[in-house]
Amino acid sequence: MLEAIARINGGGATAGAIAAELDVAPSTVTVALKKLQQRGLVTKAQNERDARRLHVTLTHEGERINRAHALFHRKMVRDITDRLEDDELAALLSAVSKLNRYFNDRVGRKNG
Repeated sequence: MLEAIARINGGGATAGAIAAELDVAPSTVTVALKKLQQRGLVTKAQNERDARRLHVTLTHEGERINRAHALFHRKMVRDITDRLEDDELAALLSAVSKLNRYFNDRVGRKNG
């Protein structure tokens, strides 16, 4: 969820936008945001034009954790791919590409 918040509108995401990005119910986002706010990872601020809408931003600690998580993923991928032979890497990339196309097709059908 931290990654989605950072990605949407440069970090000024609404709960609805987060729900759409993650393809989850808005109530799921509301519960998660409350927990993240209690842990000091996000802040909520009212929209200046529409007080009913809240903008969610990462705190400094939330940004730090999001960066650390992204670094973990990059390191994990590098560590795994470094251990693969060229033919194994080609097979993995082919499989991941097929999975990516499958999920993109599913999202396209759902939104289309």
